[in-house]
Amino acid sequence: MRSKYRKYHPDIKEMIIETRNPNLFPELNIPRTTALYWIKNAGKVRKKTAFKESKDKQKNAVANKLKQERYKTYLLSEVIRHDLKNQKRKGREKIVELFDIGKKEYGISYAELCRLIGIHVATLKQWRIDIHGCSYHFKKCETLTTNDLMESEKNQILKLLRDRKFAHFSLKSLCYYAKREGIVFASVSTCYKNMKLYQIMRKERLIF
Repeated sequence: MRSKYRKYHPDIKEMIIETRNPNLFPELNIPRTTALYWIKNAGKVRKKTAFKESKDKQKNAVANKLKQERYKTYLLSEVIRHDLKNQKRKGREKIVELFDIGKKEYGISYAELCRLIGIHVATLKQWRIDIHGCSYHFKKCETLTTNDLMESEKNQILKLLRDRKFAHFSLKSLCYYAKREGIVFASVSTCYKNMKLYQIMRKERLIF
């Protein structure tokens, strides 16, 4: 008659495996061959489990990457098909909305999305401030660096850029005029950045 197989509590088996000591519980009279078998086979099971987890992670990573690429293709097609970059406020609102979905649902960074459609991150920041207000997403948008203009100075630049009286001035001449008259002290690059940001066309036609 065959002897009945003796069962041990899972915690006992786990402790022997963790310590790799087949003689951890001498009072239980666990056969040494049984304890060594547990220890030997535990490594194989763990390797197999670790390999499976690694494969699962790789599959999930590939699946997420494919989702990101599909969404980026969709976003770019929407921007091009509807010419969103040239639709002024309505187009900017749609771009910001698409960017938010890409960030929240697909984990695509704003910087990557900006590169995709060819705008600067600072441009996106300004669009979001114009649409949602300063505190919507950018907590530090009111903090000025040493080269930043105050809101009143920026408004002065925009006023000059839109003024028909100075339509015949080149951008460089207009900046020098503003400095000479003490209206606002801003570089040509700053004036150009605001002109592009607010899509102000000069000389041939002015858009208000």
